[in-house]
Amino acid sequence: MKNLIINIFKTLFFFDLAVILITLLPEVQNKNPALQKLIEECLPLGIVLILTLLFILVIERKKLKLPTERNIPKSLLWGLITGSAIPVVFLAVTAATKHFSFISFIKTEHLIYWILGLLANAIFAEALFRGYLFVLYKKFYGFIFATVVTTLLYLSFNFAIFSESKNYIANIILFNVLLCFLLEYSNSIITTITARFVYTVLSGLMLGSIPLANDYPTIINHTFKPHKILIGKDVPIEKSTFVLIVLIVLTVLFVHKKYDLIAKFKLLIKYIKQLPYAIRKLKSLPKTIKLKLKKLKRKKAR
Repeated sequence: MKNLIINIFKTLFFFDLAVILITLLPEVQNKNPALQKLIEECLPLGIVLILTLLFILVIERKKLKLPTERNIPKSLLWGLITGSAIPVVFLAVTAATKHFSFISFIKTEHLIYWILGLLANAIFAEALFRGYLFVLYKKFYGFIFATVVTTLLYLSFNFAIFSESKNYIANIILFNVLLCFLLEYSNSIITTITARFVYTVLSGLMLGSIPLANDYPTIINHTFKPHKILIGKDVPIEKSTFVLIVLIVLTVLFVHKKYDLIAKFKLLIKYIKQLPYAIRKLKSLPKTIKLKLKKLKRKKAR
């Protein structure tokens, strides 16, 4: 209980201080909108990185470390695969069913600044929600507890999503849970940063499908033909029922990877098969007890 109270105070101090400092950041004014956005993304990133270093080095005295797998190419590959899986599958299905039409690429000035801005945003989000706080709660209370806490913190940070559709809320929650499992599987925050970055570039910068894209240009001129299941209203990918299904499948795959669901299912079937025998045994238990008591009474009588 003592550790839980201390960790709650650490969470409040780390998270709330980060939020307060971010809200106090001055407005950036620059003639170049791409450079201005890059600076706007880098400022909160700097705050979170400084707080992370402060807490790990000073508060935790280096007893906690961010998960960083030494095999960086492997981490990048897993992040690339996971981050691209959703938009690529979505595009493949919508294109095959003729609900997506590519028109042309849009010439975008200072594209590198926009891409770096998305990278800074991805590092910021992962450092805040799957960095210090995730490692802290996982160490003391396990992976599931850490996943629940950091997902709730993410929702509190993005409270505006609750005004959106149920599909949108479910997709956002599942995507964050998926990243938690990806972090657990890869043991590297580089993987989740890569996954978030790749997903945001494909879904947001290329297709203009996420709210973040309101501040970013769209580099592909395209059209989506409305569809109740495939295409989400206003936000084609994030509000799509089909994408929700894809997210569920990916999450289940990672859950299976961690907990070996097939083995547990077989064990459950085994217990179910043994249930009738166990019930019969329970029913016969009173008779067995009575017989044993009678034998004891006879022995005492002798």
